[in-house]
Amino acid sequence: MVIGIDLHGTLLDRDWFIDKDLEKHLEESLLGLEGKTKLYICTGNDLSFVKSHVPPSVRRYFTGYVLETGCVISRDKEEERVVTTEQERERIKNLRERIEARGFSFDYMGRRLSSISLFTKNPKRLYQTIGLFLKTEKIEGVNLFWSDVAVDIVPSGYNKYTGLKLVSNREKTTGIADSMNDAALAINVDYGFLPKNAPGELLDYIRKRGRKLVNIKDVSSLNQSCVVQANKERTEGVVEILNLIGRLI
Repeated sequence: MVIGIDLHGTLLDRDWFIDKDLEKHLEESLLGLEGKTKLYICTGNDLSFVKSHVPPSVRRYFTGYVLETGCVISRDKEEERVVTTEQERERIKNLRERIEARGFSFDYMGRRLSSISLFTKNPKRLYQTIGLFLKTEKIEGVNLFWSDVAVDIVPSGYNKYTGLKLVSNREKTTGIADSMNDAALAINVDYGFLPKNAPGELLDYIRKRGRKLVNIKDVSSLNQSCVVQANKERTEGVVEILNLIGRLI
């Protein structure tokens, strides 16, 4: 089994780090899966962000990283390999320049190799603004996502699930994620999990696509027909989910 874990709102707390009091519990949960699964961080961020926000004591348990919403892979946790085409990267570069020229309101643009990340305190509003811009300008060939911290733009056909699938070697896949930019990771994997803080929009999206939502306390086996939601938020929810997986596999 290959497990993909999102960062913002999932593995990380509201301050974008792992609380020191929870770090040991998380390490114990990860240790319990050692030899049973392969673990990948799945994020819209780049490699430098992972290294600066996830402590080495936690990173050591991960096989690699799916970065930039599936556009970049790091199998050794040191090198970034872009999986998009040159044409797709050029399209993103041109779009980045057009967005900068328009002067949209956001806090900052993250460093990216093959995507665009616009960090803002109101990602849902910015998502709507950028979506209207893409529609009005008839810009095609890109997908637009939003989380609780940013709006991401990636070439069409890429998301966190496609990245996880790329590194899975046809093994069963499991996704642990919380936001709308994680929707593909939540419903396309074999086994989907959410922390308690997952927003209503994501829950509705999952239901509309025929996946049943189940509380973690009611789970006695892994089931591909449902998505399981933890009773705890963020890092604590991840610990709760990993402990369950460890008991069931």
